[in-house]
Amino acid sequence: MEIKVNGQPLKVADGTTVAQLVELLSEDNKSGAGMAVAVQGTIVPKSEWSTHELTPQSDVIIIKAAYGG
Repeated sequence: MEIKVNGQPLKVADGTTVAQLVELLSEDNKSGAGMAVAVQGTIVPKSEWSTHELTPQSDVIIIKAAYGG
């Protein structure tokens, strides 16, 4: 199925969860530490990532915390 991630189209398997998407997109941070995810404009709590399934045309925003100076 096709979804949007930060405005860019992406094809993922049917039934993909937020946790699976984060793992797929974050080679160096598979746990999602320091990240927030919104689907259709609503923040998905990290405790729900493994059960929140994406649907076709889901609009996902992933925000990664940056630190340093």
